[in-house]
Amino acid sequence: MITISEVVAESFPADAKLLTPEVSLTREVTWATRPRPSPPAFGHLSGGELVLLRARDLSDVDDRLTLAGAIR
Repeated sequence: MITISEVVAESFPADAKLLTPEVSLTREVTWATRPRPSPPAFGHLSGGELVLLRARDLSDVDDRLTLAGAIR
């Protein structure tokens, strides 16, 4: 089992911003994915995935998509 905290510690730069509650860092990651290139960007998720995205890439999917909307 690998947790979100372990993925972050091993793979992300020290200044990476995590937009998740502290309690979520102990959740198991079963798969990593990215948004689809066209809407629905996150329709393929079923739970347990770690979504990798850059805020500036959201507009490539949909100009109206905000980071807060993607997280919801």
